[in-house]
Parts: sequence; structure tokens; C-alpha cells
Amino acid sequence: MGGYYCPIYCGVRHEHLKFTGKVEKGKLTLYDRQGFKESLHRYEGDVWIEVKAAPKTHSPKQNAYYRAIIRQLAKELGYTEEELHQTVKKMFQIESTRDLSQEEFSDFLDNLIIHFSKLGYPPEDPRGR
Repeated sequence: MGGYYCPIYCGVRHEHLKFTGKVEKGKLTLYDRQGFKESLHRYEGDVWIEVKAAPKTHSPKQNAYYRAIIRQLAKELGYTEEELHQTVKKMFQIESTRDLSQEEFSDFLDNLIIHFSKLGYPPEDPRGR
């Protein structure tokens, strides 16, 4: 996914919202226009909007590794793959894994494995290692 991050900063509350989109021929199209519009209701007064090139998102191999772990844990815990995916996103306060950079996704995977290991459910390495 090519795109740009469009964070909004509010000086007093120090909130930082991040939205992705795409710039083509000088026009910004947000991928989650509705979410952006709803977020604007949190602010009143001056805001600061910054647009910058998006970092490369996680790799297909990282996603396949994540999905294999999620399937394994979901089966063990009695969830569907999608239910556990949504639960994990809420647990780690991630709006979408799709927009995570390779480094962010790697940290997310590490934290996921550590979390479930501490609960007594260490996922097996899907690569057979």
C-alpha cells in the first residue's frame, strides 16, 4: 500500500492521531475518511497537520508468520482467527496491523509472543525452528 501519514497534533492535549492516505496529482485521498472526520470532533481551535511519506509497511512474510501464530493460538484458545486478531489489536491498542512498518510489526510480533508465553500459551515457531 503506498500512501502518506497525516497526523494531527493538538498542542494542549498532546494527542497524536495518524491516518493514511495517498497523494496523486496534488490531491490527498484518505483511506479512512470517515474515521478522520469523526476524529475532528475531538478538537476545537487551531490544529497542526503534517503530511510525510509513509514508511514501508510490513512484509508479506511477516504477515504470514503473524497469521500462522494467530491461527495456532485461536485454535488453542477457542477463538476464530478473526476474533483473536481483533482481540489482539485491542490488547495492543493497534488500529490496523496493515499500516505498521516492518520494525513496528516486528516489535508487535515479539510482544505478542511474550504476552501469550507468559499466559502459558507459547506459540510454536511456524517456520519449524
